[in-house]
Amino acid sequence: MEDKKQKKKEQTRLRVAKHREANKDAINAKRREKYRQLKECLEKHDIKIEEVLPDKPVFTTGNIKIKDLSKNKTLSYDEIVKNLDELELNPNTANKYKQDVKRFMNITKCDDLIKCLKRHSVIIHDIENGRMNNGNLYSTNTKKGLYQSILFLIDRFNLGIKKDEYKMKFEEAKIQSMEENDKKVFEKPVMKFSTFVDKVKEEFGENSKMYAIARLYDEVSMRDDFQLKIVDKLKDANDTNVNYIVMYPGKPSKVIMNKYKTMKEYKQINLNISKATSQLLREYAKNNDIKVGDYLFGNDKLSSYVTANNKKLGIEKGFSTYRHMKISEELSKVKSIPERQMLAMNMAHSPLTQLKYVRNLTNE
Repeated sequence: MEDKKQKKKEQTRLRVAKHREANKDAINAKRREKYRQLKECLEKHDIKIEEVLPDKPVFTTGNIKIKDLSKNKTLSYDEIVKNLDELELNPNTANKYKQDVKRFMNITKCDDLIKCLKRHSVIIHDIENGRMNNGNLYSTNTKKGLYQSILFLIDRFNLGIKKDEYKMKFEEAKIQSMEENDKKVFEKPVMKFSTFVDKVKEEFGENSKMYAIARLYDEVSMRDDFQLKIVDKLKDANDTNVNYIVMYPGKPSKVIMNKYKTMKEYKQINLNISKATSQLLREYAKNNDIKVGDYLFGNDKLSSYVTANNKKLGIEKGFSTYRHMKISEELSKVKSIPERQMLAMNMAHSPLTQLKYVRNLTNE
């Protein structure tokens, strides 16, 4: 049975190689056209091409830890997981790469990463034609994530495997993702976040957990990072593995973000909360017997809770939808590039990432 699989893969590899050789001019022309489209799209948004297509993938720049596996002959999934853990990545980032690698190895029927990645044409063919359990092809973003993971592992494990073809497919997926996002702008409009906050208040009440989360998110527009430990003195917010809310008695509060997706790039984020929202959060804590030393909304992720309650308002998903609404509303008011950059910094992502969340706004 295994011999048949290997024979089929080898036939696929030869067929793909033959096709690429016979159509290399057309393929290269298509790549040049996609590059041109990307450049035009970025210029439209005043973004330099170097921000998107650096010499190395953006996730390998800066002060990073390399695990040198260049002398390894084989690399199994368990070995990949072990070595990823030794890179000391952000837990969410590490989990994403582990999931992507597992998906990659399932799609390609691969049990040795080093051997598989050297067969560029076969691997690319398998990724482009991989199907989910429902029979549908994987989404562009999933493919983009797979190519990103391949590039990440090649660089961070110092595997010495040629990556030009994988990088090209990664860049193509980024272009296609941007094109698909442009379609969503028109196909899936969202309400303003300020309108959403009013609807939450009407549906759940001014003293509700949902309203408290919505009001805080309006001022601290992060991801699902509201695992906030309450302190009443700034000096007590001293654990860099914890997110805090400093609830000063009778004064505006402050949120200190230490743990979040892009923390290695943006470091600690300190954001002041308005007087009105600070008072609302103090009242919420008092009404729910939440004290200093407790977590304002608990120490677990809030996505499931938020998503379930959003459905009562006819809204799909959770914090990702919040980002769509908030960014779309703010960018409709922000005109200058410096203002856009400041908005992106406060939300701990790049101006380019920001564009992925933009949608048309409804008139509600």
